[in-house]
Amino acid sequence: MKSARCFFLFSALILFSVFTLSAVERPAFFQGVRQLGMGGAGIALSDDPTVFFYNPSLIAIRKDLLFNIFSLRASVSSDVLDTMDFMDKNQDDLENFDSLTSERQEALMDEIVTTVTKNKNHFTFTTPDFCIVPKAGRVNLGLGLFTGVDFGVRIKKGILVPKVDFFGNADAVFMFPIAMKIPTPLPGQIAAALSPKYIYRASLNDELTVLEFDNYDVDLQPGKGIGFDLSFIWEMTERLRVGGIFNDITRTKISYDEVSDDGAVKKAAYSDRIKPDLALGLYYKVPYLRFINVVADARRLLDKSEPFRIDTLPKKLHLGGEVNFKVITFRGGFYQGYPSFGLGLDLWILELDYAFWGRETGFYAGQIPEYNHMVSLALRF
Repeated sequence: MKSARCFFLFSALILFSVFTLSAVERPAFFQGVRQLGMGGAGIALSDDPTVFFYNPSLIAIRKDLLFNIFSLRASVSSDVLDTMDFMDKNQDDLENFDSLTSERQEALMDEIVTTVTKNKNHFTFTTPDFCIVPKAGRVNLGLGLFTGVDFGVRIKKGILVPKVDFFGNADAVFMFPIAMKIPTPLPGQIAAALSPKYIYRASLNDELTVLEFDNYDVDLQPGKGIGFDLSFIWEMTERLRVGGIFNDITRTKISYDEVSDDGAVKKAAYSDRIKPDLALGLYYKVPYLRFINVVADARRLLDKSEPFRIDTLPKKLHLGGEVNFKVITFRGGFYQGYPSFGLGLDLWILELDYAFWGRETGFYAGQIPEYNHMVSLALRF
């Protein structure tokens, strides 16, 4: 790498995963473009491959085979273009920062602090999302393999020269949900699912000054773990469902291997756990207008860092809906209080989708928003 700009573009291509800086291991959760267009809600509605993450118990009540051959989803935050524009305009100064005049160094650092450090540079890429779910019976089994990478870059002011944090995870998740209808005197039908999952994760978390790019080698730290999710769905009528999912009920442990080079330990082995969490969802189909779906989710209900308060409640809520005209679908909603919208085209076995949404990366809604775009292409039956 010969420049900061080249390094940044290379980083965008390799697309390692990141959400926010945290000492807690992040969940293995792949978001669906359909759900994102509806404010991120989908616990009681999802019928695409991401149902394995939103609510696997839905596979016990679906009427048709789900066979996803291939799907590709890619997203990018709106701030990426602004950051790339800054890197392009200031390429020479960033490369030769130590030779700049003190006045220019100060001006460049001020610009980084006042504008660039506020950018949320976030990329995701997932493929192939292979899964198969037979038509529902009393007991239904699913099989899915999901791989994805998610990468983030943050530029910040250093003591002497600007610094860049880049960090993330690349995940491969194998899931085998076992869903079962439960006999009940209640109206409608109830189903529950236990979802074993194997997670292989490669983690990256490094900080460099802009002068260290030339000699930097990417060192991914591999880790793996086994976890379990427990979920339910209650379909009261054809128009109304409530559901929930209890993720990582055994506090999924991810054990990372040591990374060494010529006998020297570069990153020590360690392990961390994904904390259990609970999410609940609602689905409603409007009477006499059966092409309109309304959904609502409440997430992170067990997150002790965000107890229920007026300022944290909006961050837990995901609200939305869609108007389905078979070939084309329009979606909209609110993701943690920020607007979202989406568009879907169903061309027989080919599906094309787009979503725009905002999300909160701070501690309460309205603090540090991040806006994203996602596109998806899928081949499924």
